[in-house]
Parts: sequence; structure tokens; C-alpha cells
Amino acid sequence: MKEKKIMKLTDKNGEEIEYEIMSTFFFAKTKKNYVIYTDNTKDKQGNLNIYASIYYPSDDTRLDNIETEEEWNVVESILEKLK
Repeated sequence: MKEKKIMKLTDKNGEEIEYEIMSTFFFAKTKKNYVIYTDNTKDKQGNLNIYASIYYPSDDTRLDNIETEEEWNVVESILEKLK
């Protein structure tokens, strides 16, 4: 059985939340690392809440928002492969 990778982030209220890392990847065109993760909660329709961010391997406390459509397209293609 595959071991889950967990990351802990602190929200704006100072509470620590655990997220399960679903995938990480490097996109050569942008020269950035990305992480796809979940808190294993579901929305009103019963879908798993999934998030994606830019991450920095040298600073595991820093995440940045994904801002371009091209980046989101790459994230979506990775999510399709995870199904």
C-alpha cells in the first residue's frame, strides 16, 4: 500500500491543517514546481475538494497561486491522469 504524503499548512486563523499531497510535478516551460493536494473534504455535490499551487522545494511553508490559464491546463491534465 502506498504511503500518503502529508503537508501541514497554517490558515489565516493560525490553525494547522493537514493536506494529502496527490501529486507534485515540474513544468519546464514555466520552470516552476506544482503541488496538487486535498484536505479530503467534499463539496455540496459530494466531490472531493482538490487544490493546486506553485510550491518551492527549498521552502515547504510557501505556496503561491496559479495565475495563468496555461498553468491550469497543465494541472487539469495531471488530474485527468490521476483518475
